[in-house]
Amino acid sequence: MRAKGWVRLWIVLTLLGVPLVSELQFQSESETWNDLDKITIEQCVNQEFNNPSHPDALECGRKLGVYKTFFERENIKPALYWAESLGFSFLIDCFLTALIIGVFLVARWVLRGFATAR
Repeated sequence: MRAKGWVRLWIVLTLLGVPLVSELQFQSESETWNDLDKITIEQCVNQEFNNPSHPDALECGRKLGVYKTFFERENIKPALYWAESLGFSFLIDCFLTALIIGVFLVARWVLRGFATAR
């Protein structure tokens, strides 16, 4: 393969990989908040059933922030979150690409050293 083919392959993998990594990160962080919400809701429901005054579980959940969106909890605007997430994913992609190229070049240099010794 020529260098142009490798560059095109990198572009395609980057266009597919960077948004995928960002989405997986978002899903992971959202799942963490959802798990915390489940715990809070269970506590509110238990409090409602075990307390003779019967406090409202929905109001308890609202007071504790169960019904907030992910972005409200993280205190960040959606556009800023996605810009940062895609940017960090792209930086990781560039770092991994440079690492792979570096390993390839060093391995090729070492192998050429052995080839001239034969």
